[in-house]
Amino acid sequence: MKIKIKVPSDLSEITLHDYQRYMNVIDNSNDELFIAQKTVSIFCNISLQQTLQININDIYSIVEHLKDVFNTKPSLQQRITFKGHDLGFIPKLDDISLGELIDLSNSINDVHKLHIAMGVLYRPVKAKFKDMYEIEDYNADEGIMEVMKSLPLDVVFGAMLFFYHLANDLLKHIPKYLKEKVKEMSTHSKHNSEVSGDGITQSIDLLTEMLQDLTLLPSYLQQNA
Repeated sequence: MKIKIKVPSDLSEITLHDYQRYMNVIDNSNDELFIAQKTVSIFCNISLQQTLQININDIYSIVEHLKDVFNTKPSLQQRITFKGHDLGFIPKLDDISLGELIDLSNSINDVHKLHIAMGVLYRPVKAKFKDMYEIEDYNADEGIMEVMKSLPLDVVFGAMLFFYHLANDLLKHIPKYLKEKVKEMSTHSKHNSEVSGDGITQSIDLLTEMLQDLTLLPSYLQQNA
């Protein structure tokens, strides 16, 4: 019996959740045929049993096609309509809060936590004027993060690649900026600079470490960089 399936032709047709399911298979199996079956099952939305009705050559052909899809290089989408909501990419990354930066550094390089990173980077637009917009304050609610798993993969990959290149630039400039602030403090009060300077130096080290985490592009995106 022939089985008709729809094979995704673009990252926009694949959800982050399905990609996370796929990466879970990759992480936990070395069986090439099983991985191929699961790949077709996940992205073509059919059961594992149904994949048995597909010619083996067609299975591997679909897998190779999907690899080409994953290798595309999407651009950042600053504004998206998602589940009826107008979402905007965080407009001023140099104003990012420590809490947002921590959640990003803890999630953006782990595909299974990537929905958390997307919840930091994309939020509902609450005000807009021409090309400018303002987004809602960050909310780390688990329910919101779970919804972000439904984001299309072109949005996710585009945001990650953009942020990867930006983090490399931030890593060059932010520590220098903070060190200049330490020097400014020393001109006002030598005593206070000894106390506060140590704390700021520790903050520099922490921030630098987090930014270094953000500049480590995950292996599954390295071909897109």
